[in-house]
Amino acid sequence: MLVTAVVEMDGDELRSEEYELAAFVGDECRGSVRLMYVEPLDRYVAFLLVYGDEPEEVHFVLTDGNEVVCSGDCLTYAPDGIEGTPTEPVTLHFGTLGLNESGQDVVNIFPNPSDGIFSIEGKGVRKIEVVDAYGQMILSKETQNDFERIDLSGKADGLYLLRVVTSNGITTKQLIKK
Repeated sequence: MLVTAVVEMDGDELRSEEYELAAFVGDECRGSVRLMYVEPLDRYVAFLLVYGDEPEEVHFVLTDGNEVVCSGDCLTYAPDGIEGTPTEPVTLHFGTLGLNESGQDVVNIFPNPSDGIFSIEGKGVRKIEVVDAYGQMILSKETQNDFERIDLSGKADGLYLLRVVTSNGITTKQLIKK
């Protein structure tokens, strides 16, 4: 499926090639691409090829290389489907998830990077998930605590994605194990 999209962050259309848009079905990445400037349109557009073989719900994630945010928007995968065009792209909406009204993180991870033992502190934490670089979920933990420790010391060094579900929404951050 080809998705042609523009990205809005807190209601403003992004105007930078520094962002990468990724499509996920569950925890599996099904395609990613950087935003690209299209001069005749004077817009930054994502031309994202999403792969699959059956109708599935596709969710979107945006990163600038440091922070990762999830969109509330989703599309249904259709083999050989086309969503949006360069002149009429789909608009994907993102917000500054994981931030409170003052702009401060409501979820803190420390130390990061670490040797594998991470502390997660946040108000209203309900679920913690860790996904490896291959898109495989390696940890999923329901909780009602505002402080949790996770142990990745038995896992390979590298980059992991931490998804924290709180009573205020979902925040996704990078964990670095070294």
